[in-house]
Amino acid sequence: MANKDYGFGGLLCLDMGTEEKANRLMNLLQNCTQFGFMAVSLGYYETLMSCSGSSTSSEMNAEEKALAGISLGW
Repeated sequence: MANKDYGFGGLLCLDMGTEEKANRLMNLLQNCTQFGFMAVSLGYYETLMSCSGSSTSSEMNAEEKALAGISLGW
């Protein structure tokens, strides 16, 4: 992602295996290390984290998520 007026950004995806593990990691990063914010929308200039398996992809059923390679911990 790049915008000559605003700078550059990137995207990192981790599959923690379960939603519980993903939420624990995001909670640790946000509250213990002050690294990023947990958010459903990724439309902000600071570092944001989201468990998309249960948020942005929540409208998909289990079969659709499996076909797309989305686990609950992703």
